[in-house]
Amino acid sequence: MEPRCEPAAVDAVLNRLNSRRLLDDARAVQQAIASNQGRRAVPAVELRRRLEARGADSAALALIEMTEEPNLGPLLARFERSDRGRARAYRFLASRGFAEEEILSALERYLAEPGSSD
Repeated sequence: MEPRCEPAAVDAVLNRLNSRRLLDDARAVQQAIASNQGRRAVPAVELRRRLEARGADSAALALIEMTEEPNLGPLLARFERSDRGRARAYRFLASRGFAEEEILSALERYLAEPGSSD
């Protein structure tokens, strides 16, 4: 398939957007980190993979390593606070790609919140 635009034209447009700070990988990564909360939260490795696929540069992606993992409370709120609910929540977070230590830490914090029946 033939490209629709000349590569030189694409480069010129990208250079112009960059010079006007309308195209900023660091800002895009920061926005993605800020929106990685609640029910749509994903692990940092998945967020990095998504941003790499969109073409973010490595300097901007380094910002991901400096952030904390997202608050998983909203994801856990759908599970009952019991041994059965804990096991279901663990499997759910594992299926989303969260590491074991992240899951255990999130479950510990969630179950320690007021309203816990354990």
